Amino acid sequence: MLKDSFFKVSRVLEQTEAVVRLGITLIPEHPVYDGHFPGNPVTPGACMIQMIKELVADHLGRKVLLTESRQIKFLNLLIPDRTSELELSIETVSADASCVTVKAQIADSSCTYLKFSGKFKLDGKC
Repeated sequence: MLKDSFFKVSRVLEQTEAVVRLGITLIPEHPVYDGHFPGNPVTPGACMIQMIKELVADHLGRKVLLTESRQIKFLNLLIPDRTSELELSIETVSADASCVTVKAQIADSSCTYLKFSGKFKLDGKC
């Protein structure tokens, strides 16, 4: 789990059944940046996807497993010590008792870093 070690939720901007928008801050001292890349830290794409997964699970109050990604677009490098607060938004596109499909985005006031859409199993079933 990366929340509270790699990133923190700094504030809730919007939260409904279908949409959650959160202010998040990265923790530049996290050890992943020592290897990705020494002297020039860049947030790994896998960590951005994991942030979305964890926040979908938090929002739903259930365990989730990414089963399908329809779109993953890394649009800009996310440098942890250049960005004070990010906005992570998650929109539920469809849901049933066993799966949820979402669109998500990580951005700040001037730049979009990631656009994502995918399907998550709920509680290991789909």
